[in-house]
Amino acid sequence: MGRRPKTNPAIKRLMPLMNSYFTRRFGAKEGAEKSAGTIRIAQRYWDETPYIGGGENLLSGNLYMSEVLFAAVEACGRDFPGEDILALGEELAVGRIKKLCRFVNTEKIVSRKWAQKLLYRIYGGYIRKREKNGWDSSWRLEINPYGHKDGFAWRFTSCPIAEFAKEHDMLPWMKYLCQLDHLMTEAAGCRLIRKHTIASSGDECDYWIVGGGETRE
Repeated sequence: MGRRPKTNPAIKRLMPLMNSYFTRRFGAKEGAEKSAGTIRIAQRYWDETPYIGGGENLLSGNLYMSEVLFAAVEACGRDFPGEDILALGEELAVGRIKKLCRFVNTEKIVSRKWAQKLLYRIYGGYIRKREKNGWDSSWRLEINPYGHKDGFAWRFTSCPIAEFAKEHDMLPWMKYLCQLDHLMTEAAGCRLIRKHTIASSGDECDYWIVGGGETRE
């Protein structure tokens, strides 16, 4: 496993977006204070959280970005509308997915067996790396445990973001991060079918991604 960086790499990626958000909401002076507070709190979170690898862990960035968002919530004295998290997610990821999928028919891809095999091979590699590198605090992943024939299916039986949210009393905002999974899937022209999340006291976060239409629970 690579060496742990001194700072959360997601700070550099997310702070331009957060700076803009704080300036719009609070004005330049107070916005700068919120930004500085976010960086300070995100660093504290980073120092407290077990390291689960960098780029070699394809899921690690999700935790690191979530820590920055939670730091922003704390920097605002927890006066942070959940709808703003969705708007930030739209700006950060959903819009980019929509642009990409203008040139890629994702709905057809999720119905192809070769694509399913490719994704499952990638996730199989993650499972082996998690064990090899001792990423015990990273997501426990099972590939297609319910035997779905179509689409992509997997589940997490542990989630470090949900655990972090529980430990730091961030569950009211965690549910909006979970909702982003639906929005990003819809942006790709697909549908996420989900019955459980760990953040809502479930034993798993289940994912079944199939072609288009509105998301249903």
